[in-house]
Amino acid sequence: MHLATTSLQGFWDKRQKMLFLGSGCLLYRDRMAWSGLDFEILPTPWLNHARFLGACEAVGKDYDEMLALLSSMLNE
Repeated sequence: MHLATTSLQGFWDKRQKMLFLGSGCLLYRDRMAWSGLDFEILPTPWLNHARFLGACEAVGKDYDEMLALLSSMLNE
């Protein structure tokens, strides 16, 4: 199985079954190129609202910590 992480078809191995990283890899204008392929689309983990909010909080915490470190380093 080939993992397609981009909509750029030059990076796809069309000889294998394909797993697209998300629906953004399948552009509507290129549907003739991918509609005949054997493929699946990886489901997004962000449909679970609680999981999404937890990830946002974690990223926010990391951002605050990194900003404080960066600010300190730049002030030196």
